[in-house]
Amino acid sequence: MKMPSIFKGLGVKNSIEVGWVGLSDLLPSATLYSLEPFFYTFDPMASAVDMLRCPAIKRYIENMYVVRSPMDFTLSKKEDGGFDIKSTVSQMDSYLMSVLKPSGRHMGLPVGQLTMGFGIVCDDEDTLVESMPLPLDGRDVSWRCIPGSFDPYLWPARPLNFAFEWVNQSVPVVIKRGEPLFVLRFSNPRATKFNLRPCQFTREVENCYKDIRGITAMGFKGTGQMMKNYKVRRPKKLLQWFD
Repeated sequence: MKMPSIFKGLGVKNSIEVGWVGLSDLLPSATLYSLEPFFYTFDPMASAVDMLRCPAIKRYIENMYVVRSPMDFTLSKKEDGGFDIKSTVSQMDSYLMSVLKPSGRHMGLPVGQLTMGFGIVCDDEDTLVESMPLPLDGRDVSWRCIPGSFDPYLWPARPLNFAFEWVNQSVPVVIKRGEPLFVLRFSNPRATKFNLRPCQFTREVENCYKDIRGITAMGFKGTGQMMKNYKVRRPKKLLQWFD
């Protein structure tokens, strides 16, 4: 997608290349949406673009990308207190049921997560990717996005999930395919601009993916240190682009 002229000037030099890769063992890659810059959600013909003339807002959103749902999904509560889960990806029903549990934060709100079917690959050390709620989101929904962050250099192709709290259980969680769920924001102390595009799921990326997959679910202490130790086994270059 070509950037509208009104948005030119948001990017700067000194950029880092980042790839996103479909993980077909989680979801068919054909169901995935490309990750688009958050500023594409602004209407270039609307007066709202005046917001983008503010340096603080431009700096905040310039390395931010929107993640859209690859599936239809509905979560509701049964009269007996159980949960009813329906999605267009059948394996998500049993998977979400197994992870849906009280958050332990307050009021025992149920917490769930949905796989987005892709991972992030980056060959630059000290890069941080943050998942966070969609900014300026005025939707009235019964769920709340749970933020998180990780280093994609240390955790290559780590599967991205949509984690959420079910805030109002009297209202079902209803998510439509293509609906924006959250954003990813990239940062690095040595760069101010990131270019995100699809990359190949090479044998080297696959090996890294298999090495780390499921490690966070095993309950190990010091997972972060494990991944730092894994750094010595990681190939220096993983990114390969499509022609």
